[in-house]
Amino acid sequence: MEKDTDLDAAIGQCRMVSNFVKKFVRHHAPDQPIPPTIIPNHYDDEHCDDDGGDSDMTLSTITPQIQIQIKDFDGCFAMLHYGHSRPSTDYFNSNLMVLNFVVVNLISNNNDVFFYDERAQGKDVNALCSLQFTYHLEKFKMLLSCKIAMPKTLLVIFDNCVNQNKSQLVMQFFALLSILLYLKVVLVYLILRHSHNIAD
Repeated sequence: MEKDTDLDAAIGQCRMVSNFVKKFVRHHAPDQPIPPTIIPNHYDDEHCDDDGGDSDMTLSTITPQIQIQIKDFDGCFAMLHYGHSRPSTDYFNSNLMVLNFVVVNLISNNNDVFFYDERAQGKDVNALCSLQFTYHLEKFKMLLSCKIAMPKTLLVIFDNCVNQNKSQLVMQFFALLSILLYLKVVLVYLILRHSHNIAD
């Protein structure tokens, strides 16, 4: 019963987010195609009402007014170690951790996966905001070189992680993006404890 309850809540949340995104796009950009996949792929079609959408949407074919992204810190893993016997000079050294951050772009149907180790930066909110800012600047420069206008609206779907996704610094960061790169930034947070994020 507990497993069914959790699954039903996750499926209900997928439907809610999918319907919200579709209605938002239809209302604010009626000429823009709707992404075919908003919900995670591991749910059957019979469970999720994710109808409609054009499968051939790319940045080369359309200039989106609304950019839809799903972002998440996906996790970390340790690099290899020396095995059961270590040199004495390395005895107190821990394995180097490699971190990754994923940005799913539903308009261009691309996934951007960032790998970096803990020597570069951490996984706290400051580090992830810095990483995202670099990502948006690179996208801006790429579109500018192709003479493509930036989307007017950025719609981001997050899980409900309090530290990394829901903090004053995150709000300040997206307020900065709404001043520098976009006219409007819309943040959608998944329900706590039922986050089945496609970026995972």
